[in-house]
Amino acid sequence: SDDVTESARGGKEGHFSDLPEKPRRQLMESGGKREREENGGTEAAQPVKRRRSRFSDAPDSSAASSGGSLDPDAASKKAMEEVKRLNEKLGVRPGSVRASDGTGNKLSSVADRLAQLQAKVMPKLDRVLAGGAQNDTSGFKTPLKMELSSIPVKPVTSLTVNLNKARQEKLKKALRVEKGDLLETDPSKNKYFDPRLSLAPSTRPQRQGFRFVEEGTYVSKGEKIREKAELERIQEELRQKEKSTSSAPQVLLLKSEETEEIPDVEWWDTPFLANNSYDDLESSNLVREDRVTKFVHHPIPTQIPNEEPAPAIPLMLTKKERKRHRHQKRMEREKEKQMLIQTGVEPPPPPKVKLSNMMRVLGNEASQDPTKVEAEVRKQIEGRRRAHEEANEARKPSKEEKRQKAEEKVEKDKASGMFACVFRIKDFANPQHRFKVNINAEQNQLTGCAIYNESCNIVVVEGGSKSLSKFKKLMLRRIDWSAKAAVGEDGAENGVAEANSEKTENRCALIWEGQISRPAFKNFMATPIPTEDDARQIFRRRKVEHFWDSALAFPIDDETVGVREV
Repeated sequence: SDDVTESARGGKEGHFSDLPEKPRRQLMESGGKREREENGGTEAAQPVKRRRSRFSDAPDSSAASSGGSLDPDAASKKAMEEVKRLNEKLGVRPGSVRASDGTGNKLSSVADRLAQLQAKVMPKLDRVLAGGAQNDTSGFKTPLKMELSSIPVKPVTSLTVNLNKARQEKLKKALRVEKGDLLETDPSKNKYFDPRLSLAPSTRPQRQGFRFVEEGTYVSKGEKIREKAELERIQEELRQKEKSTSSAPQVLLLKSEETEEIPDVEWWDTPFLANNSYDDLESSNLVREDRVTKFVHHPIPTQIPNEEPAPAIPLMLTKKERKRHRHQKRMEREKEKQMLIQTGVEPPPPPKVKLSNMMRVLGNEASQDPTKVEAEVRKQIEGRRRAHEEANEARKPSKEEKRQKAEEKVEKDKASGMFACVFRIKDFANPQHRFKVNINAEQNQLTGCAIYNESCNIVVVEGGSKSLSKFKKLMLRRIDWSAKAAVGEDGAENGVAEANSEKTENRCALIWEGQISRPAFKNFMATPIPTEDDARQIFRRRKVEHFWDSALAFPIDDETVGVREV
């Protein structure tokens, strides 16, 4: 360019290193080409010096081939050739009068111009060589290029993940912290920083070795358990002895409270009595009515001695929580049993030998006499089965407990509310139907009556909601009212219905059902009543005459009429 030419001709002062990178590279390439042309291609056979890549760790081949040292004369000669080549690149020819020394004086001779170039180039070259060289054993200096080539260069990564990782590793080494993120510890700049918290490094805890139990640990635990069991046994014996010897009721003495005499005037009445006596109530002048206000004074409640606490309401748990609770209880019992065995309080259980593990458990004993061992194993298996069945039988409730439990369920059902149902049957002559109604009413503990009358057959039952639900299913679903009783050879009805017997049109209808305040009947009775007046009198004595009137007015022949059929 024109700027480069002008600078080379002396119009502007400057150095070759001050030129931009692209013009400087063009001048160097043209100078090298011209030098090869002048030498006549003698350097073509020499190996081409390649520029060392910054991505490789290998040193420069030219530096390696130099042997690590340079001849001073050769270096000086090479510098002079470089100056000459620069003169040619800058357009400075021998005998030119355009060159200037920078002060406006023209340089007439080539020697002056060469001296001026040397004065500009050599100090910088010596400074670079002196800064990047080191003395070796031979006394020569290694150029800066050779020094830089010996330094290994890491490959440069371009992935963001690798860059972040390298940055964090560098930050770790610089800050000597475990975490790569910077943490602002100034409270004025970081309001979330708490100086009370320690930034402990997240190191893996050291793995602990074996933990041996000290000698006598389980022995001491066993002795403590034995002492506790013995103390409880002695206390129980004393308690039983006191119960058997003491016939008079014992008086419970409270240590925290002392008996006090009854005062003449209670403390809450003192502010309203002038003379602190209840005699002042006879005269209205002695009662301080001005102290009576709308506010009510509530004394501090005191706990009644010997009062039993209210029963705790059981917590309703889900099925999963109950299962977890049972598992935890079972594990606690097993751990306690293992502790008793370890301390020697209880003997260890015998091994559970089966036919499948007989040879592995008994070993040599089973090999000597297998028949005897097998018989013994079968005997143990039978004993375990028998013990299991006996435990099941022991846990099974007796008949009395079953009956009591059923009664408790019925009473609980009645406590939730009493209900009544009124049924009418068209034909109630079948003894099988009568037996089913009577026995189910007794089993469900229902009260009421069953009246057999030619004009109206009525069944009234009272009880809880669950019991009545079962009885309604019996009356409206289970009993086949159209089935006729079979007649035996002697002409009597045996109450067994035959499949081929003729069926008559019979029906049972639910007339009314609802809640009642109290039961009208004490038990369930079934009786035939010949006349309507006698039947009405039974319901009138119990003040439920409307049951009979409703049943008598109900159209039993009309199948579309009825409360409902469940």
